[in-house]
Parts: sequence; C-alpha cells; structure tokens
Amino acid sequence: MPEEGFPRGILSLPEVARVDYFSKFIMSHPILKTVFDELMLQLYQAGGPSLIFLLGPTGVGKSTLLARLVEKVLEKTLEKMQANPGYIPIAGILAISPEFSQFDWYDFYSRGLKALKDPFIEKEEKRRPTKRNLRSAFESALKNRNLDFFYVDEAHNFCKVPTGKRLVDQTDCLKSISNCSQVTMLLTSTYQAGTLLNLNDQLCRRSATIHFPRYCIGTKQQQKVFRSVIQNLSLHLPLPETPNFSERWDY
Repeated sequence: MPEEGFPRGILSLPEVARVDYFSKFIMSHPILKTVFDELMLQLYQAGGPSLIFLLGPTGVGKSTLLARLVEKVLEKTLEKMQANPGYIPIAGILAISPEFSQFDWYDFYSRGLKALKDPFIEKEEKRRPTKRNLRSAFESALKNRNLDFFYVDEAHNFCKVPTGKRLVDQTDCLKSISNCSQVTMLLTSTYQAGTLLNLNDQLCRRSATIHFPRYCIGTKQQQKVFRSVIQNLSLHLPLPETPNFSERWDY
C-alpha cells in the first residue's frame, strides 16, 4: 500500500466521515494555479480594476477557487485582523436566482449585510427597511469594515431581468457600489455574465475579465497532466486498496 495519499487512520472511521474527507479534498491542476495566480495579481495590483469578472463554464471549479482565495486572503491579513477585530478583509455572498425573472436587490443587500456581520440588519430586518436604506447601510458596512474585496458567486443571476435596459441598470449599480465603498468587487459566473461587460464602455475600461477554461486532453501534455491528476485523486480515495484509474483514464 503506497505511503502517499490519505491518512491511514481514516479507514477506521465511519463511511460518512470517509466520504466527507474525499469530497473536501482539492487536487491542484496547472489551469487552476494559473487562474488563481492571475486573480491574485488583479486583486492586489496598485490602481487595479474596481470590478473583476471570473468567467467559466459550470462545474469547472470557480466556487472551489473562491474558497481557496478566501483562505489565502485571510492568511495574508491575519496580523491586521488580530490588531483590529472590526476589520474584515474579504466577504461575499451567493447571488440568489430570482423567482420571477427580476433580480432581487433587496435580498442582495440583506445577505451582504449579514455576510459583513453588520448590526443594522439584525436590528432593522423585522421592521422591513426600504431598499434605499439597505443599500446605504451596505455601502457603509463595506467602508466601516475596511473591506478589501467583496465577492458574488453565481453572478450571472444579475442578468435575470425583464428588459435589456434593466441590464444596463445592473452594471451601473455594481459600479456605483464599488465607487462609493472603494471596495473591489469580484463576480464569478458562467459566460452569461459576459453580457454585462458589453453594455457599458466605461465598465469595460474599469474592469478585468479572467477566463477559467475547461480542462482539456487535446494534446499529449494535457493528457499527461490529466492522468497525473487522476492518479493522485485515486491515492486520496479512503479505501483499503487503491484503485487503478490510470488504465481507464479516458473513460
């Protein structure tokens, strides 16, 4: 039995614990590393873009990349957070798909305030504050928390509006929030959100787009990388005997 891979003590745990271990295991891939490095460069460069779009097909690993980003940012700012308990370097939410083809900004601001642990939403939520009050509180919270980055996963849901004119309003609102708070907004999405970029020339100039492509096996080098990833994944399957997936790598 090979020495690499999962901790052998996991074999004595219940099946649900072993499944949980494997489901949380992240296998690095050159494409993932390239995209992550480019994202970090855009986020931390001086005078960088106010909006960053991370675009890629469904299931390619955008949410996984976000989790890795949060971990890295928290690691970089640990001392600053310890010195200032009110400081939050990065926070974000999942943009919820609307029920009736109308993106819900009220819900967006509410979730954003909760992500920032702002007391306004705890005190005022039962009173049903106005959307304007929520937006004002959200922008203030972004500034008061000295936030560096705010991310929105599933950002293609911004595109769910009844008319093309409303699409322009969506991008104008995002740009305004970033300008007022001086916080970089990171939007992860399928390529559907690319529609937002084509509606506003100013937004194109003040934003950056990072593409997260699918993993391919079109060349021998890509096949070699893919087979290596498959082999390493098999070593982390918490089973008594390691399966040999390399023989059926193309399945």
